[in-house]
Amino acid sequence: MNIPNTEHNDTKAGGVSASLPLETDGFGVEMQGVYLRRLQRLLQLRKNHEGQLNLEGLRLLDKSIYATYCDCVSVGAPEAAQEVLRRSTVTVTLPQSAPEFGSW
Repeated sequence: MNIPNTEHNDTKAGGVSASLPLETDGFGVEMQGVYLRRLQRLLQLRKNHEGQLNLEGLRLLDKSIYATYCDCVSVGAPEAAQEVLRRSTVTVTLPQSAPEFGSW
């Protein structure tokens, strides 16, 4: 059983900085970092290119953001992923069949 570390690690990607709780397991920490940085990067792409993309492009990015959020949840970082989303100024449209981000 992995016990969450009470310390926080600062992650900075695409101009977004967050204090994120991570697992103590080496592989788990690495995967959490990969998915959390990916989530930050996708949110930054969405913000930076919103005016340049058509509806399909925005929908593709939104689905990618949601899938990456699900990846964060699957590796034990739902709270950190929710914090990244809270700090983001991007409004993401969820797929119609998807549960709310914070409902897990």
